[in-house]
Amino acid sequence: MLPTIALNRQFFEWREGELSDPDLILRLGGSDDLLSWESISVRRRVVILAEAGSGKTVEMREQARRRTEAGQFAFYATLEDVGKDGLDSALMPTDRARLVSWRGMADESAWFFVDSVDEAKLSGIRLEKAVRRMAEGIVGREQRAHVILSGRLTDWEFRRDLGRLNEGLPVPKDPVLPPPPTAEQVLISALRHERPKSSAAPTETPLVVLMVPLDPARVRVFAVAKGAPNLDAFFAQIEAANLWRFARQPLDLDWLVEFWQSNGRLGSLAEMLKNSLTARVRETNLDRARGDGLDETRTFQAIERIGAALVFGRKTTIAIPDSELILSNEELSLDLIQVLPDWSSEDRARLLTRPVFNPATFARVRLHNDNEGVVRGYLAARWLSRLRQKNLSRSDLFELLFAMTYEIELNKPSMQETAAWLAILDEEVGREVIRRDPSLLLTAGDPASLGTNVREVALTNVIERLAADDERLRLLDHDCVKRFAHPDLGNTIRTLWSQHRAQTEARHLLLKLIWLGKLESCADLAEAAFEAYTNRYTRILAGRAWAMVGDEAPKRRYAKLIKDSCEVLPNIVVWDAIDGLFPHFLDVDDLLDILTTVDISDADGGLGFEWQISGFVDRLDARPDLERLLKGLLDQLGADTRDIGHDPDKREEAYFVAISATACRLLRRCGLDEALADTIDAALELGVRCRYGNTPHKMADVAAELHRSGARRRLAFWRAAERLSGRRILQGRRIDHPWEMEAVGYSPKLQREDIAWLLEDGPGRANEKRATVSDEHGNAALATCR
Repeated sequence: MLPTIALNRQFFEWREGELSDPDLILRLGGSDDLLSWESISVRRRVVILAEAGSGKTVEMREQARRRTEAGQFAFYATLEDVGKDGLDSALMPTDRARLVSWRGMADESAWFFVDSVDEAKLSGIRLEKAVRRMAEGIVGREQRAHVILSGRLTDWEFRRDLGRLNEGLPVPKDPVLPPPPTAEQVLISALRHERPKSSAAPTETPLVVLMVPLDPARVRVFAVAKGAPNLDAFFAQIEAANLWRFARQPLDLDWLVEFWQSNGRLGSLAEMLKNSLTARVRETNLDRARGDGLDETRTFQAIERIGAALVFGRKTTIAIPDSELILSNEELSLDLIQVLPDWSSEDRARLLTRPVFNPATFARVRLHNDNEGVVRGYLAARWLSRLRQKNLSRSDLFELLFAMTYEIELNKPSMQETAAWLAILDEEVGREVIRRDPSLLLTAGDPASLGTNVREVALTNVIERLAADDERLRLLDHDCVKRFAHPDLGNTIRTLWSQHRAQTEARHLLLKLIWLGKLESCADLAEAAFEAYTNRYTRILAGRAWAMVGDEAPKRRYAKLIKDSCEVLPNIVVWDAIDGLFPHFLDVDDLLDILTTVDISDADGGLGFEWQISGFVDRLDARPDLERLLKGLLDQLGADTRDIGHDPDKREEAYFVAISATACRLLRRCGLDEALADTIDAALELGVRCRYGNTPHKMADVAAELHRSGARRRLAFWRAAERLSGRRILQGRRIDHPWEMEAVGYSPKLQREDIAWLLEDGPGRANEKRATVSDEHGNAALATCR
């Protein structure tokens, strides 16, 4: 069992529909759309789905333990045990006594973490029976019971199993209503002009969620807990080779950290893929592994066959059985019966439960990490290589990979990823790929696994074709270019630069290799290109290389050039330079000076200042730097002289994002008893300006940081009372009530504990009006606002 590591996992709701691809949802959605344990635990019927090895069991046990330690009624059991023996017998003896105690109470809630729907089904326990036994254990107390089930995605039939849950363990139809308000609360609501809240609660339905892969912060927490040495170097290699795909689940991290500990490095993409797939074709549950009969070699070869079938069939997903879910576009999914006819139905079902498969859409899975076809191309190449070693002839292999169209020899589009991978395993394939389209080896497969000579020949062929205007450069994947651009290409690049730098496409490719490969031996070429060519894209690429590659002296020269010429340079060049040089070669004062010169609302074809400023701010740790930056940003934003209802322009919105990010980081560098005046002013200014306009979605929540402690709320409250008085919306009056603060744009979020300092501070504010203030629970106190 995986060790218990507090990762505070996240989830998102999975609804039925063709647009239910988890990867697409996570790419298009934001972190604000994700659910926490706290948010899903308030629901009374929840189903958590994830692939094997994602840490479901560890999370379920940990949540039960935490709630129990907090004095709540929480229980962990397996659905298999509940289905066999009933809820009471499925619990430990001490938990049984606590369950009896809970049943005797009138209003206490309980949380039941019931694990492994898949294990129950594997043991022949029908879901409807297990759900019925669970219902028997909480009968008469359904409204107070929060039941959270978990299971492997491939063992959950969405419609049928959800129907069984709804039928056997429905959400109570009469939700518990809040108690009627007290006379005091009614009076306070009337004084605040609040509308009475509706007492009708919405109908609750079971919540089905998928567990979200780990983000970089959680990856770091896990790696620390696993004892990974030299963490900075570990994450630097992950970042440099973009190996985050191999670090998003506890199962991946286990072998990744182990690889790092054993080798002191991370491997090539090919090496990492092989290790990942080897780990994921195994059954992670030892009890299940003893009885399923699928050995590792047979399973891996089956996965190779599946990858090849996906490639040759031009499909992306594999169908999983769901007797009540009729899929549209069924031809887009692979049927395992056709791929593995020599396997029994039981073995095919067991195979689908392996963590080598990830959720796609309903009743479909895809190969792990195969969103862009890399994994299936790799597996198809391994399958073809095995056939080649047996009896597949060279001509038959070439017929599968290559074609002649309109007298043009080319790599078949659907086979390009496979051909690039096979070029690593088969020299003849590599030579043929270079002859037909050498640029394919720069953007597919794993260029880092190609020999130096192969990459030199491929690059030379590409540059010579570009220089001869035989073709335009294909769209290159940056990660592949990084893997291709090893330092061993330095001499070849210098030679090709001297021969073909005048040709635009060739020059751009060579600069891109210097930039993405961080080729120190070619750093001078980037500086020379920036000064010699005024072409916009040349300057973008040369500037990125100049900022990222080379020693200190050239970078200081580039920083001076940016400061002196930022007004005439393309904005994207300026933002790229800041990205590469801040804060070591361009400091806070330089950044503020640049912001007064360039149009920060103009992204100029790149991400732009608004999208990058949070990353710049995160590089600052010293409080003086953060204080200086925040003060400068507030000064540059200027005082609010707009009429009520003014919509911020792009420039203002960019400053809003910068100010919120800086203020939040500064507050996180302060103690909880501190709130510097500028951080409070930032919250007030943002609240006022965004009160009636559009709020940029990338803004950090400064007010939330100010609400984290009573000391901060105290400082912010009185400064808000002072600074917000006299606003136009108040017709020049001073603030008399906290709700007037909210009308202007700042909510103090007072709590019960704040009553003490309100009573303490109020009398000391002589000649100032008194007002009734209430915390969020409606507790009133007499205090002075202004």
